[in-house]
This record gives sequence, C-alpha cells and structure tokens, in this order.
Amino acid sequence: VPENNILGVYKVTDRTCNGSAIEINACESIVFIEFVKGSFYKIADDEIAFVIWSGEKGDDLLYQARKFGGRIDSDNGQLSLLIDGKNLKERVIFLSSTTGIYSIERPLFSSAQLIKSELKIEKASASDLKDYSMEYPGNK
Repeated sequence: VPENNILGVYKVTDRTCNGSAIEINACESIVFIEFVKGSFYKIADDEIAFVIWSGEKGDDLLYQARKFGGRIDSDNGQLSLLIDGKNLKERVIFLSSTTGIYSIERPLFSSAQLIKSELKIEKASASDLKDYSMEYPGNK
C-alpha cells in the first residue's frame, strides 16, 4: 500500500476496547478514522491530518485532529503508521488498500503490562457517510 494511497475516510467495522471506563467509552464512540491533507487548524495544505471522528448517528460528529508526524514503515506489503505520544502508542496497519487495523496501547500504570484496544477499519463509501455530519474547520 503506497503511502499516498492512505488518504480517505475509514469506517470502524469491529472493535475490541480495553482500559478504564473512560477509555472504553472513547474507543466505543469512534465512528471514522481519516487521513486528509490540510483541512484542519495548524495543518498546512501539504501536510496530512490524522483525524478521529466520534459520536452518534444523526449528530454532528466530534473530531480530534492532529498533524500526522509519525513513522511510516512498509513491511511485507503492509503499511504501518506509528504515532508516538506520551505513554500512548497508536498504530494503523493497512492490510490492503481498503482495510486495516487501528490500535491504541498504553502501559498499565508503571508495569510492563500493556492495555490495548483495536479497531478494524475499512474504506468508507458515500452511503457509510450519509447519516453523519462531519464539519471541516479549515486550516487558516
């Protein structure tokens, strides 16, 4: 999967959510994951935004957007995106040009044990998006 083909909206098709009640609720509310150029504050037109859309069908979705500044690794024909945060590791592995897995993991307090949630994603179609309102704020 070439990295320029990652752009687009991906719907969540299945999920395994773990962690605290707040983490589980946040995981269960994710509806779409998107990679888009520009479109969000402090993200230039030539930069990729990593966006998590969450909420309920029929409502305006909430978003969390940040510049994708992670590493892109290509192994065995799969594209792996690693987004390192403080004590939080996010990864998107593209299994094909239209499917993948988004995972979030963090250490359990100060132990070596990890809390991990996984969401299976698939490229969204127009019919997948029709019941949701996604407002793009612009990057200016």
